[in-house]
Amino acid sequence: MENRSSWRELSQRLHLNKTIDAEHERLINAEIKHWDQILKRLLCATRFLGVQGLPFRGTKDVLFEPNNGNFLKLIEHIAQFDDPMAEHVRRITSKETHVHYLSKNVQNEFISFLAGKVQNNILEQLHEATYYSIILDCTPDISNTEQMTLVVRFVTCKANEDILIKEHFLGFVPVASPSGEGMTEILLHELEARRIPLKNMRGQGYDNGSAMKGKHVGVQRRILDLNPRAFYVPCGNHSLNLVINDAAMSCKIAADCFATVQDLYNLFSGSPVRWGTLLKHVSTLTLKPLSSTRWESRIEALLPLRFHIEEVYDAVYEASHDQKFDGLCRSRAGALLKRLQSFTFLCSIVTWHEILHKINIVSKQLQKVSIDLQNSMALIKSVKSFLERMRSEEGLNSIITDAKELAEKIDATADFENEQEARPRKVSRQFSYECKDEAVHSGKESFKVNFFFVVLDTAISSLKERFQLMDNHSGSFKFLYDISSLGKCWNEKELKYACQRLETVLTDGEDHDVNAGDLYTELQLLADMLPPGSLPADALSFINHGSEDVFPNVYTALRILLTLPISVASGERSFSKLKLIKNYLRSTLSQERLSGLSTLAIENSLLDDMDTDSLVHEFSKLKVRKMSVVPSPFPEFSKHGLVLFNG
Repeated sequence: MENRSSWRELSQRLHLNKTIDAEHERLINAEIKHWDQILKRLLCATRFLGVQGLPFRGTKDVLFEPNNGNFLKLIEHIAQFDDPMAEHVRRITSKETHVHYLSKNVQNEFISFLAGKVQNNILEQLHEATYYSIILDCTPDISNTEQMTLVVRFVTCKANEDILIKEHFLGFVPVASPSGEGMTEILLHELEARRIPLKNMRGQGYDNGSAMKGKHVGVQRRILDLNPRAFYVPCGNHSLNLVINDAAMSCKIAADCFATVQDLYNLFSGSPVRWGTLLKHVSTLTLKPLSSTRWESRIEALLPLRFHIEEVYDAVYEASHDQKFDGLCRSRAGALLKRLQSFTFLCSIVTWHEILHKINIVSKQLQKVSIDLQNSMALIKSVKSFLERMRSEEGLNSIITDAKELAEKIDATADFENEQEARPRKVSRQFSYECKDEAVHSGKESFKVNFFFVVLDTAISSLKERFQLMDNHSGSFKFLYDISSLGKCWNEKELKYACQRLETVLTDGEDHDVNAGDLYTELQLLADMLPPGSLPADALSFINHGSEDVFPNVYTALRILLTLPISVASGERSFSKLKLIKNYLRSTLSQERLSGLSTLAIENSLLDDMDTDSLVHEFSKLKVRKMSVVPSPFPEFSKHGLVLFNG
């Protein structure tokens, strides 16, 4: 009866939570809740600073000290309005606890933990997608360390969901030897460390550097030797830049045009007083310098001269006559004034604005992550067609008409004939039967022959040459661009040949991605089911809604097509974050911390989608210090019949 009474009393106390250790449990639970809230706020502070690309540390690591960094300052401000953080700060300042999670080492752990979660998320998506492309680019940082950015591109095909083309950042890797062999070894090591199979790579995207695109010892050649199905696609934006570069260096008039634009900027930017003179006349667009790398962005420097040349002219005129400027400045301004009045220069400005305007639009389209091989080739062909239409008498007359309007605004002579040229030297003939070269007497003909046609012919020729490889890849997948019209545009023999060609390029030894015969049969069936004008992404989305097993070969071919990289713009964007994160004040940043902070800043959308409570729970399991003591099932292998388990 006594035992039953004790048991009954214990049962009631347990039910009412009034046992002897209830107070201890309450204190333990309160402490757990306190640390849970503290870790949540610290992780949020880390996420905020990482996403914004802000520095964490200052010259001191103590609370309520000047220059103690953004992280500690943020904690101090949170403590002013938040009770749990205020209690935590009170314990630290009163030295009631030595465990505060505010040190530089724990900050690194927070950064590594969050960056690792983002990386794991990306790798899970990549493994689900199976096929992927790699995008590499290199640049030196502030500490003169060559940094290689690693970006992957793949297509997500979740059941009954929209098709998404994604490009994700995997980190920065220091490069000791920026040669083709050295970068290939680093790439293979990084893929192995992340357990990304090389055999599933279907595309390589690099800039036009020799170490990357070299035909014999470049990275793309070495990767192709290991995986023949990893197609190399030159960056479309870099290729367009080189097209403009070739055209700009093709003749003296083109080089003089850009030199004049740069000289105008140098004249006014060399002094605040001169810049004030420019702003007094130019109300909207100010002069900008020429970019030495992004040639299509030079249109920003041409806009003031193309649409507000009269304002720029007035500013130059004042600089050439105002006595507050020294003689050298007035002399430079006077020389530029004569160049602005040149009708050849005005025609050159209009010509380059037309070319750069078209190419700049296409370049921005090629930088989109969602761009695919079909759309990119359509854009390149539109540029080629535009240049070919422009290279005509109608195109030349249109340029001259627009240039005459500019000449009227600055009261310049709208005529080529008044521009004096150097007298050509008489060349003696070696043989009597040699004909004399016929001189071009017309100023218009001289402009057409020596500039207009030279620039356009060079641009068209360079465009064909630099996009030849992309066109070859496009030819292998061309029949997949509009599957709904295969029956009208392709006969049976042509379609079978196209399927066989695709099977060949997607074959490595005995392993092949598609079967030509099955692909042909699936395409015939699928063509009648798709609406007219369906793009590859539309066809893949249709198959993804429950028809993967019905059209397995088409499903694979379309995913590979959309996986091929078009531009390395994502890698260039990561360099923008690199310059912000590792600046001259943070030049000693460690490589691990640099990659972690860059991941948080670049992949901030993935970080925002993560649940904070689950992150706190996982981090707390990593940092647990207590050991649980439980009875051991094998007393002979543990002291006193007890065994210790982490967590």
